[in-house]
Amino acid sequence: METSSEFRSVHAAKEALAQYKASGNSILVIRNIPLKAIKRYDVWQCVFEKEPAALKELYIKEYYDFLSETKNEGEVGKITSHICLKFIMNSIEFSVPISSTETICLILDVLGLDFLKYLRETAKWSYDTRMEIVKPYFKPDNEWVAQAKKALDILENWK
Repeated sequence: METSSEFRSVHAAKEALAQYKASGNSILVIRNIPLKAIKRYDVWQCVFEKEPAALKELYIKEYYDFLSETKNEGEVGKITSHICLKFIMNSIEFSVPISSTETICLILDVLGLDFLKYLRETAKWSYDTRMEIVKPYFKPDNEWVAQAKKALDILENWK
C-alpha cells in the first residue's frame, strides 16, 4: 500500500496543502506544481476540497494536462469532444469551482477555435439523446434535459 500511486499522491497533496497554507493561501504554490507531477487528480482534489481557489486551480491543471495530450483530428477529435463536454457538463450539473465559460475558454485555448465545431456537434448529440431517452416517460427528467440544453446554447452562441 505505501508504494501505491494513491499513497504517494495523498502524501504529495498533503505536503502541497501544507505549503499552500503556510504561504497564506498563495495560488502560486498550486500554479508552480508541474503538470506531470500530479498523477492522481482525484486524490489531490479530495485533499484540497476545502480550499476553493486551490481546488479550482487543480481542475484547471487537470484539464490542461488532459488536453495537452490530445489531438484535434477525426475520430480522436470526436472522442475528445465527448470528454470535453463532460468537463463542461460537470460545471453545469455539479458544484465545481470552475464555470462552464472558463472550461470552454480553457478547452479552446489548448485545442484551438476549430475544435468548437466538435463541441457543438457533441452537445447537440447529447441534447438530442437526452430528449429521446425521456420522451416515453410520463414525468420526464426535465432538469437533466435542461442541463444539456444549457450546454448546447452556450456552445452555439460562442463567438
